Amino acid sequence: MKRDKDGRPKPSLSRDAAYENSFKSFYAAADATGLRPQGMRYRAQSHFHDPSVAENFLVNSRIRRFDREFAISLQSFYFGAAALMASLVGHEFIDPSLVVSLPPPIKLGMELGEAIRKRRSRREYSGEPMGLDDLSTVVWSAAGVTARASVSHPKGGQTWIHFRTTPSGGALYPVELYAASISVTELSRGLYRYEPIKHCLVGVGDGQSVDRLLDGFCVYEDQITLSRAGVILLMVARPWRAIRKYGPRGLRHVFMEAGSMSQNVHLSCVALGLGSVDCSSVYDDEVHEVLRADGVYETVIHSVVIGDPTS
Repeated sequence: MKRDKDGRPKPSLSRDAAYENSFKSFYAAADATGLRPQGMRYRAQSHFHDPSVAENFLVNSRIRRFDREFAISLQSFYFGAAALMASLVGHEFIDPSLVVSLPPPIKLGMELGEAIRKRRSRREYSGEPMGLDDLSTVVWSAAGVTARASVSHPKGGQTWIHFRTTPSGGALYPVELYAASISVTELSRGLYRYEPIKHCLVGVGDGQSVDRLLDGFCVYEDQITLSRAGVILLMVARPWRAIRKYGPRGLRHVFMEAGSMSQNVHLSCVALGLGSVDCSSVYDDEVHEVLRADGVYETVIHSVVIGDPTS
């Protein structure tokens, strides 16, 4: 064994490796451990009996060459009946007694480049009420209708396809927008669903629903001052609108659509002088219970908190 000038053994890489492995924890049975921090989960994931959900999603949602079943399924959506189906997206029965009219969106005057440069996540709010016209502008920016095109009905006649502010794979629009009003002028504290075609809100819950929703967020007030925000926007997906056309790949489209909606929200908030921040820290089951959603065919995939910023 080689030694240094003092007679001590010189460090050896192989010896250090053997020593390190002798005392490191072994994670093969990590799934039987009571407390499993994320670092431990990551290091032990190759030993888990259940495969990684995230990795499986990436693999199973790939497009592969010569997938004939996928190609045939996709082609069926380009015939007249499919166009008619797309024209029906967003047309649902609305109880007139639950409708809240929205003022026209404010015309945003800030140049896009300036809005992009100024965009920052704002987590602290003053508690000042948010204007209903501001809310109207934000929800329209996220999911509002900007144009429409006529489509010939297979059996004669015309119908309309509506185009929105954010792109959607196949114009299927699987992501719907909900607004939890915490402090908005001329709008009662409650839970609402945004109807893009009519540009209105539809009441789906009262003030108690908002309280339960706030309890479903797993963030503290020193992280995001939820109680002093003006509104929380919830992006609620119906994934099968996209999956039935694009297969598992459609779920990627759902997430991309929510991302586009979120960015439009942030940029419009900058132009309006509002603060906003993305937040995915929710107890899903509790939030789904408030929304009466099953969490699979209808599920919350994102939320944005908006309010008057403190600085």
